[in-house]
Amino acid sequence: MTTKPLHDRVAAVFGLLHLVVCAVLVALAKVGGWTECWGVSALHAVHALLGLLAVFHLRLVRGAELEAEELKAAGPRAHELFEGDEGVLNERERALAQFERFFLPVATLVIAAIEGILAVWLWQSSAAFVATAGERLLPLSICLFVGSFAFFLVGRYAAGMAATPSGGMVRAPAGYALLNAGLTFLAALLAFGAYLLRGAELGFIENTALVIGRMIALVMVGCAVEKAGIVVAALYGPRHSGPPAAVYRSRLAELLVAPEQFVHGVTDVLDYQFGFRVSDTWFFRVLVRAVVPLLALQLGVLGVVSCFVIVNPGEVAIVERWGAPREGDLGPGLHGKLPWPIETVRRLNAARIRDVRIGVPTPDLTGSHAEGRVPGLWRSAGDWAAVFVSASHSAGAPRVGEATGKGRATAPSASLLVADVHVHYRVKSPRAFLYNHAEPQALLEGTVRRCALAYFATHDGAALLQTDRERIASSLAKAIQRRVDSGALPLGVEVLSVAIIRLQPPPAVVDAYQDVVAELQRRTARMSEADAYYHRIVPYAEGIAAERRGEAMAFRSSKVARAEGVGALFKQRLALHSANPRLYRYFSYLDRLERSLGDARKVVVVGGGSEQVISLDLKQEFGPELLDVGLPGATGTGNRE
Repeated sequence: MTTKPLHDRVAAVFGLLHLVVCAVLVALAKVGGWTECWGVSALHAVHALLGLLAVFHLRLVRGAELEAEELKAAGPRAHELFEGDEGVLNERERALAQFERFFLPVATLVIAAIEGILAVWLWQSSAAFVATAGERLLPLSICLFVGSFAFFLVGRYAAGMAATPSGGMVRAPAGYALLNAGLTFLAALLAFGAYLLRGAELGFIENTALVIGRMIALVMVGCAVEKAGIVVAALYGPRHSGPPAAVYRSRLAELLVAPEQFVHGVTDVLDYQFGFRVSDTWFFRVLVRAVVPLLALQLGVLGVVSCFVIVNPGEVAIVERWGAPREGDLGPGLHGKLPWPIETVRRLNAARIRDVRIGVPTPDLTGSHAEGRVPGLWRSAGDWAAVFVSASHSAGAPRVGEATGKGRATAPSASLLVADVHVHYRVKSPRAFLYNHAEPQALLEGTVRRCALAYFATHDGAALLQTDRERIASSLAKAIQRRVDSGALPLGVEVLSVAIIRLQPPPAVVDAYQDVVAELQRRTARMSEADAYYHRIVPYAEGIAAERRGEAMAFRSSKVARAEGVGALFKQRLALHSANPRLYRYFSYLDRLERSLGDARKVVVVGGGSEQVISLDLKQEFGPELLDVGLPGATGTGNRE
């Protein structure tokens, strides 16, 4: 193969062109803020290094060929200093051999390493790139289109030069130029598409720089791996006659220069595998001619199939045109739409009951994780559980900001609770659920957690442990539903039920909680005993007090009545005494004598004999006589003998 002076000049022009375009793109990305240019500039930087390497290689090859031609023109033995020195190589050919054997593989590996480093940097940094504003995407896409077209022209010119018998060494620069043109054209298409759909509120428009950067990063990684593989294959592969191939060439990029080589390579592989020339059969020739029509037919069938949508029962489908949702939802059944990618469909099973869990199911205490655990009340929760802070309404607890005896404000007392909350819901508005928020499931989980935090923080922890869980779940369900329905962008879900699977203190403070519960039980018992004593002693005391009040009232009434009677009697006696004092004295004397002798035993002695002795037995009991029986109401009766 003979190279021409134009070949190394073409390679030099390619390298210089890549370098200039790389500098321009870096300036646009740095100064103009077109972050989409970073990926294309990294690709141009690598290809500039490859072009420089190709220039050195082509010049060495050209020098060796010129020296060989000069020696050949000088005579068959003009280059021999001594007789029999035919095998000694000329100087430039030895330099070319050393370059291709040592320097070229090392330089190719260094360029592959640089390409890999740039690809990793581009992959990591593209996430932080700020996408170009919608109106500025048009000039960016125009610049990229112009650049891709320019590289396509020079690449096709070099590809035509590489098709000549003496232009094989230009194939590598031509392949890299066409690869650069293709990737730049894809970047221009992405930028132009983002400009056309700038008002559609699509996610990929905001990540145009990310998509372009990572697309080029993947291509650079593939090219770097290919270069490293070619170098290893050249070092350890079988030797063959003829000059060694340039290890910096990319077989993938050269497919753009000569696509027919891929077909020839496939046919050679098939001929080798089957043992005869499959490429000469009529079936293979028909298949090769029908590849393009078959691919077109398959693409057409896929396009027609993508025009129909089957929505399953219970599902709701929303049609998106260029990423923007259309009006109206599709119910179950067969529907038609424009082919992909003009219109796409997002499905959602609206009838499905979904759940959100704060906390996870109880771990298995019978397995290996249960070693060292003591079964008991409130001891089965692990580090997975959701811990909530609850209020403490104890009478002795200081309030927020309340100063203590030392003059410092103390924090309010609080309790810790471990809860496992399960929320079951369904989607009632698919459009709001899919488009109002980027991650509705995560948003609902955060809403459930916030509502649970607010509820537990405003209720006493000890009272919550004694409260019916259904009441807590009902209050939480209402709070969650109010929260997801409020705001400018509702979530579009309906809370069906809330289940409090677990509500307990953390395992680390179970002993302290049990001590508190025991003290509360003892206090309740003492309060019950005091209440029973109260209900027993108070009625007894009230009865005694009522009895004493009755006796006092009776005593008062009797005293008053007696005093009134004595006063009335005194007035009557005073009147009688005033009327006849002498007669009153006799009557008073006789009345007193009658009352005094009324119950005494009386003995009547008949007078007449002075010597009569009378014996009286005062111990003798006498029965009642007829005359001794007094009438009812008589003041007194006397014993008569």
